[in-house]
Amino acid sequence: PLADAAGRFAENTAVHLLEKSAVGRITPQPAAARFDGGSTTLSRATQVVAAAGLTNEAALLRAILDQLPDTPGAIAQADLALSVIGAEEA
Repeated sequence: PLADAAGRFAENTAVHLLEKSAVGRITPQPAAARFDGGSTTLSRATQVVAAAGLTNEAALLRAILDQLPDTPGAIAQADLALSVIGAEEA
């Protein structure tokens, strides 16, 4: 049968949110992360680097960043307070 809104709703009625403690601060979880009170600024100039298996995710992030304004000071700022460490550094 074709998927429709009513069918999706029926399927999703049994879905429950995980407890906050089961999810963690970042999902999916990187190999390692440090939460040190810092911040990062995202702009069109932000470089996106991803493993070969994450090509679609990298393209999505790139598309989102490309929609940010060019004007200095008119960029989106996220106070993430984290440093992500690659698997080879962990």
